[in-house]
Amino acid sequence: MRAFFSTAKLWARVFSLVIATFSAPELVAQTTTYIQGSLRVNVFVSNPCNGSSNGFIRFSVLQTSDGQPGILQLILPATGGNPNFFGPQSISVGSSFVFNVPLTLPADSYDFVIRDTPNVDIINTFGPPPPVTLTSLPNLVINQNTLTNNSSCASPDGQVVGSISGGSQALPGGGSYTYTWTSSNGLAGLPLTNNNFNGLSNLNLATLLSIPGLPGGTYTLNVTDNFSSCSQSRNFIITDPSPSLFSITSGSGTACSGANFTVTLNGTDSAPTNYEILRNGAPTGLIFPGTGGGSFNMTFATIGFTNGDVLTVRATNGFCTPRLMTGSVVLNIASSPTSATLNGTTTICAGQSTNISVAIVGGTAPFSFTITGLGPVAGYAPGAPISVSPLTTSIYTLSGLVTDANGCTVAGSGNAAVTVNPTPTAVVSALPGTLCTGSSSTLTFNLTGSGPFNVGYSDGFTTFNLSGIPNGHTVVVTPVITSTYTITSITDATGCIGLPGSATTITVNPAPVSALLTGTATICAGQSTNLIVTIAGGTPNYGFTITGLGPIGAYTSGSAISVSPAVTMTYTLAGLVTDANGCTVAGSGSALVTVNPLPTATISSLPGSLCTGGSSTLTFTLTGTGPFTVGYSDGSTTFTLPGISTGHTVVVNPVVTTTYTITSVSDATSCVGVGGSSTTVTVNPSPTAANLSGAAAICAGQSTNLSVAITGGVAPFSFTLTGFGAVTGYTSGSPIAVSPLATTTFSIAGLVTDANGCTVAGSGSALVTVNPLPTATISSLPGSLCTGGSSTLTFTLTGTGPFTVGYSDGSTTFTLPGISTGHTVVVNPVVTTTYTITSVSDATSCVGVGGSSTTVTVNPSPTAANLSGAAAICAGQSTNLSVAITGGVAPFSFTLTGFGAVTGYTSGSPIAVSPLATTTFSIAGLVTDANGCTVAGSGSALVTVNAVPASPGPGIDTWVGDVYSDAGNVASPYENGVDFSVAKYRGFIVESDFTSFGTSTYNSATDAFDLDLSNNIPLAAATICGSYLNNYSIRFRNTRTFASGIYTFNFSSDDGVRFFIDNVAVPLTRVLVTSPANSFTNHSYLGYSSSPICLTGTHDLRIEYFENAGFSRLTADATFQPLTSPTVTTPVSVCVGGTAPTLTATTVDANATGFNWYSSTNVLLFTGASFTPNGAQLNLAVAGATTFNVASIYSCGDGPTTPVVVNVINGISTALAVGATIDPVCIGGSSAITVDLSEAGVSYQLRTGVTPIGSAVIG
Repeated sequence: MRAFFSTAKLWARVFSLVIATFSAPELVAQTTTYIQGSLRVNVFVSNPCNGSSNGFIRFSVLQTSDGQPGILQLILPATGGNPNFFGPQSISVGSSFVFNVPLTLPADSYDFVIRDTPNVDIINTFGPPPPVTLTSLPNLVINQNTLTNNSSCASPDGQVVGSISGGSQALPGGGSYTYTWTSSNGLAGLPLTNNNFNGLSNLNLATLLSIPGLPGGTYTLNVTDNFSSCSQSRNFIITDPSPSLFSITSGSGTACSGANFTVTLNGTDSAPTNYEILRNGAPTGLIFPGTGGGSFNMTFATIGFTNGDVLTVRATNGFCTPRLMTGSVVLNIASSPTSATLNGTTTICAGQSTNISVAIVGGTAPFSFTITGLGPVAGYAPGAPISVSPLTTSIYTLSGLVTDANGCTVAGSGNAAVTVNPTPTAVVSALPGTLCTGSSSTLTFNLTGSGPFNVGYSDGFTTFNLSGIPNGHTVVVTPVITSTYTITSITDATGCIGLPGSATTITVNPAPVSALLTGTATICAGQSTNLIVTIAGGTPNYGFTITGLGPIGAYTSGSAISVSPAVTMTYTLAGLVTDANGCTVAGSGSALVTVNPLPTATISSLPGSLCTGGSSTLTFTLTGTGPFTVGYSDGSTTFTLPGISTGHTVVVNPVVTTTYTITSVSDATSCVGVGGSSTTVTVNPSPTAANLSGAAAICAGQSTNLSVAITGGVAPFSFTLTGFGAVTGYTSGSPIAVSPLATTTFSIAGLVTDANGCTVAGSGSALVTVNPLPTATISSLPGSLCTGGSSTLTFTLTGTGPFTVGYSDGSTTFTLPGISTGHTVVVNPVVTTTYTITSVSDATSCVGVGGSSTTVTVNPSPTAANLSGAAAICAGQSTNLSVAITGGVAPFSFTLTGFGAVTGYTSGSPIAVSPLATTTFSIAGLVTDANGCTVAGSGSALVTVNAVPASPGPGIDTWVGDVYSDAGNVASPYENGVDFSVAKYRGFIVESDFTSFGTSTYNSATDAFDLDLSNNIPLAAATICGSYLNNYSIRFRNTRTFASGIYTFNFSSDDGVRFFIDNVAVPLTRVLVTSPANSFTNHSYLGYSSSPICLTGTHDLRIEYFENAGFSRLTADATFQPLTSPTVTTPVSVCVGGTAPTLTATTVDANATGFNWYSSTNVLLFTGASFTPNGAQLNLAVAGATTFNVASIYSCGDGPTTPVVVNVINGISTALAVGATIDPVCIGGSSAITVDLSEAGVSYQLRTGVTPIGSAVIG
């Protein structure tokens, strides 16, 4: 049942009965609860449907007065019929009985009689309680509303929307169905079951699964009517655009174990469609991307496959349903050879042949393979000989694969080493091959083959045999004449015989017997002399080496060897003298050649340059063996200096420039050197006078010329001027430009030096007088004007007055003659003007530099300033005024009456005002721009302030929503700025306002509401100041009195919502796991629910909701579950003097947390499920009845109580009196038999003999 807060508003059907002793049954769906005294019975009907008589009725006994079974006496249809459908049916408390299990009851009303065992409480629908009714329901139908196939495999967009019609929807209270969605494709989230669906809305499967679309496949909707036995099922098939259906056209025939196999399709879709090989219907993981072309080969290794496997192909593409291609291929796998080994190692001599073979296990002959060193072999039978004739030792290897007749392969292995012993060879050589008489030579036998060897050789006269020798064996021979040695035979250790014939010749030559060097001599440097070597014997020509000279070749004994040593040298015939045949003799003898060096003479002068009358010293630097004789000349006379030593000097006093030259030099060894060294002594004339002149008067910054008149000497000259500095590179009489800053006297300080360093004392002076340049600076005050103003120009001057000044305003030049510093001129520019000094001169005629300037800025004044912005606002709100200003320069400043000073203003920009009462704003006085120019303000703006309706406070059993404006909310996240502050309050809405907003609804019976403003309906009402489309919040309040029960509060909102009970926040849980966990955030229209809450009495409720932007909607309602009374299943009778019974309470309500046991006067006795009364609570000494009450404990208090009567009884008495008044009755009727003097709690059973009649009764 769905309700909001009060059992007075339960959505339940309640029967009102006229008899006072019968309580009203409650109909929940198709279950009716009948209550008579302590007898409580639930009767559920399952209606016939689809035009059949397939209904049934189920009776459930909830409670009897004594806990014993209820007795179903009879059932009678309204259309008549035998009421004795069955004998009386006993139904234990907590059990059920289904009438007409074969489901054959037709639609009708059915009366029944049911009582408790003691016959104390009887429910008889022939009286006031109504009978139960079975309604014939229309056919149950599953409708297909929408079926959309997938358009892409990238993301499924298939849709299935179904609905239910017929069945229990025809009942006045509406229908109830259980539905289950299943699929053929294993889609996550399925099966999806709802056990209590009212059938009023469509079933959009994608929406129910919270996914955008459905992949291809068959979707089945199974529906069972909860109020009948009818069910229905319907398939919905969604197709995919891919994969397309293709066929397997062929396989690649027989494959070898583990080899590749190819399956061919007659076409494929393009990627991303993939094709997977299935083995006997199971996936293999062998996947091939499609190409979108024709014939498509899929080649894969057959490892893991077996002969006879059936291969098929399945295509997949993204989210689309995989598809099996038509056709199949049976895989034939041939047995592959398992090993192949090459054999045949042996040894042969070169030129012989041998056999190798391959042992092959498995496979099918003939075989083919390749043997390295031999080549390919085909048509081979295992073990057959293969003849080989290698030229050299070879290792034959079975390389690569061995292939059998089916193309199956195995890796070959093994090798055969065929050792080829080469034919032995023998080559004899001699070293040396040429000898001198008496020398020996070594014969070397170079042998190939396998040693040791037997070799025979001959010298032309005798044959020699060498047995068991190795390669490289040597024999020393000393022939006396030239001889030839020849190999006559060779055999190696393998028995292979080589060919004879190799030979070598040793030539024997005569040797020289002596060799002597002579030729000792003395020479001067640069001269030469001859050495001689005398050689006896041997064969010319000869070669040898002379130390100090080097190797000599092609020499004939006694011929001259010319030497020219640079220094004294001893020559020796070192080592051997070798003749033309290489025969040698030791050389002997030496020759000392003494070399005297040539003398040298160098002349120099110091100083090398003189002024007239000076002297210079000549110095003679000599080498050789002293003493020396030197001749030198001054160009006109030659002088001789005999017996002098190096460093000798001569002083000379030339009167003109003179060159001194060495003419000859000889030393004590009589060696003569070469003359020619010279030195020049230059004689320079000196200056005789130097006089300064050039006195003048100049203006500052100007220059004038000085000059120095110099007599004699050689230009250029150098000197120093006081007040100026050094002057170099000067020519007599040339101008010297000077620019003194102040009046200066210039003079020559010290000597004047000419180009040759010759000097003369300077003389004379020059006075240069410097007059300063005049200056002119112009300034203006004020420098900035408004239109029509004036400014004063001031001229500040330096120099010698009076002055003549020229200045310009940019278009005209003005002249001010004879003025003094501080002179002023008043100007009235109409536009911004720059005034510039163009010229200035003073009384000395010195002219200054113009350029100083000043700018007088003429600012346009504002011409108008008009205030506007009349508006109506709510109290506490603000609005914008603005001032339209023409002309002038922003920013502006002014004063608004009712507001105050405004500064930094730009024309037309908003001025926010928040008057507390209706106010007329106007500009007070002038509006001033950035330049101080002004204009009188004008205009006014009336801002009317409307009062915000006061909130009436919480509604009493109804909602009142206080409205707040969040227009200024700049918080992040947005909800952080939603604070329901007093300053934001704008009015309120009540129950009657809801239905004025679009399709919004308000249920005054339950207080459930749906406030749907969509995205274009403003929140506006007579009790709200203003109108709000976005950025607002509402605080709903309701003071509600609750009937005791369990309540679940449900909300759906766009944007945020939160809920409070008695100012305590109630956690809300999202309905969809994809929703934000926090309900009070920006989000689309999403659902949230509270946990079940036990409430009773009056509570303050508060819903806080905010709308940021876009769609706006808030839905609120609640579900109600009444508190239930517990069931007591413990026996309630005990004999006098017996043990107190333990009473046990149970409940099916998960919200109950325990049980409280009370006395009949509602005094709490015990808390817990099992209660054993003590002696004070239950008197077991005397017979009597004691009533206890037990209630389930809820968080909000106790639920309804269940009475429990404990009967304390005496022992069974036999003093019974049976009074029987048997009136005539109809078949199926009844008669009453009364037992007098019965004892309480004792069961009595009427019998015929041993056969019970009717049910037992409790005394």
